[in-house]
Amino acid sequence: MKLLVLTLGFDEKFAVRALLRAGLSFGDKAVIFLAEPLDERAIKAWRTVEDIVSRYFSGVNVKTVKVDVSEFYDAVATIAEKLREESKNVNKVIINLSGGMRILILEVLVAAHLLKLKALVEIEFENFLGLAKFPLELLRIELSEKEKLILKYVVSRKETTITNIANALELSKTTAHRKVWKLASQGLIKIEKKGKTAICKPTLQAKLIVKTM
Repeated sequence: MKLLVLTLGFDEKFAVRALLRAGLSFGDKAVIFLAEPLDERAIKAWRTVEDIVSRYFSGVNVKTVKVDVSEFYDAVATIAEKLREESKNVNKVIINLSGGMRILILEVLVAAHLLKLKALVEIEFENFLGLAKFPLELLRIELSEKEKLILKYVVSRKETTITNIANALELSKTTAHRKVWKLASQGLIKIEKKGKTAICKPTLQAKLIVKTM
């Protein structure tokens, strides 16, 4: 089951494009967050999105949450409560932050982060010519010194093995294996099997983290 989270403002195009990309089907869910007070343009966009869902996304459960964005902490708490409720029994969460007020976008992002949701965050360019996306878990990655060394080594080599990592960094193979698989579980290393050998490659997130070390 998928959950699509949307922030909606005056323009429904971003929300509609997010719905189409997500490929929602029967049983999936969508939550639309709107900033209060609503004006006529926001109401029109909201009704357009609901109409499109009812026509072309049969069986998708859509809920709308109106948020008073003027009180930051209260707003984050309200959003977090709804996200916690709707993310139960869901195996994929997509958070689209392309529309709506900037403060609403920030509040949704903070709420999702505090809940430690496993989600894909996406933001579409204003000119519709591109899409930026990243795993929400990227914001809460914490690495030990050994893990940082391993990550730097893998990024510098572009492709390597656990044995090479252990030898280069003077680690036991057991430690290197455990640390590499932890980094892989965090989405920082991609492991591919070539016969009996595990090939380690850095992800884009890994390259970003190494640049910010």
